[in-house]
Amino acid sequence: KHAILIFFALVSLVPDLWMWIAALRPKDESMRNPFSLPTSLAWENLQKAWTVGRFGDYFLNSIIVTLPTVIAVVALSALAGYGISRFKFPGRNFMFYGILLGLTVPFQSVMIPLYYQLNSLGLIGTYWGMILPSIAFGLPFGVFLMQAFFEDLPHELSDAARIDGCS
Repeated sequence: KHAILIFFALVSLVPDLWMWIAALRPKDESMRNPFSLPTSLAWENLQKAWTVGRFGDYFLNSIIVTLPTVIAVVALSALAGYGISRFKFPGRNFMFYGILLGLTVPFQSVMIPLYYQLNSLGLIGTYWGMILPSIAFGLPFGVFLMQAFFEDLPHELSDAARIDGCS
């Protein structure tokens, strides 16, 4: 088992290793033989990527978009998943399957209408124009996952919490 796991770990790490080798290879060496191992490491390539290639700006943009998206998806999915799994109300299954229907909608089918909607709201070129759709597309899977988690959680835990003073 371990040999198979090590093999697949190495297979999945090879592209990362190759990316670092390519990033640290001197330019003239890359042009001569792009598939050879580098004879020397050009650490200035990373500094150039950070400054000239504006990698730092792009990294910051990724953080600015990813953090609120993940926080919102986790929070909203946990609330919806808990409500759907623990409370019995009319239309509960309909609501859950309606949310799951969002998993079947490919992004390409809503890309153009989404662009026009974001444009009419003035969100094109803003962080919110990326964050809000990302939250919307992340919620169906998050709700599905959280609902399954809360469904598996023993009801005795909430009873014990209530006895301990939890509202």
